[in-house]
Amino acid sequence: MKNAYLTFLSTDSYIYYILGLYESWKETHSQYPLYVCVTANVSQKTLDILKHIGCPFILLDTRELESFNKKKTTKKMCEKYHNALGKLAIFSLTSFDKCVYLDSDLIIKKNIDDLFNKPDFSAVEDCLPVHKREQKYKLGASSFNSGVFVFTPNKIFYQRILSALRLLPHNIKWHDQAVLAFFNKNWMQQKKLHLPYVYNTIVSMQVDVINHILIKYKTLDDVKVFHYVTYKDAPYTESAFLKSNVYQYYYDYFSYINSVIKKYNLSLELIHLENILRQD
Repeated sequence: MKNAYLTFLSTDSYIYYILGLYESWKETHSQYPLYVCVTANVSQKTLDILKHIGCPFILLDTRELESFNKKKTTKKMCEKYHNALGKLAIFSLTSFDKCVYLDSDLIIKKNIDDLFNKPDFSAVEDCLPVHKREQKYKLGASSFNSGVFVFTPNKIFYQRILSALRLLPHNIKWHDQAVLAFFNKNWMQQKKLHLPYVYNTIVSMQVDVINHILIKYKTLDDVKVFHYVTYKDAPYTESAFLKSNVYQYYYDYFSYINSVIKKYNLSLELIHLENILRQD
């Protein structure tokens, strides 16, 4: 059986996050490979960086999804996730038997190979309250976070996604998580698909998230994957004002990425840690 971790890269700036993810995956000594699925938007310079660090990549055909974006994008389209819709093309990669998808802005703290024993669409419940999410996406009660999920590539399912996107209204903030929720409306009722928080702990700008985890689980020591939801556009080029309760998490995260840049002697500007400021 050919299993693999897959992540997604559609813009050069996110190479910073890929570096952190790939290096942390290496440190867990996984028995399964990690591939970066890149789109045609990614430059040769970025591909050369992946080659330099020994990170394998796959050119992902996202043309049909990009066509959808061009036709249906409106002012209400979620700009941050505009390109992220392309990651749904991973379902077309049937050369793999089973995959674990990982967002680029993750750090893996402990080996997570056991995820390959989990059923399709196993994921962690999202941080946002269900009732707010339902009103936001109008997709029912599905509430998993698509930063980490288990799946089996299936071209028929991918065609279903494309067919649905042609028909769905364009005045909603469609992005990958909303689309996957649309196809998994009963996810909340399928407890066997619910992964523990340790597989996708979101380090949010909102104090409620970390506090909720600490209240429920008492500790963060067992966390296997931290998810550093990216803040605005580029924290390495502009000041990123972080809440004091998560400031140190992000400071350490960007410091780790800087250490990877130095380790491989990459021609990338270091993240300006002095621009990551506390917001009191």
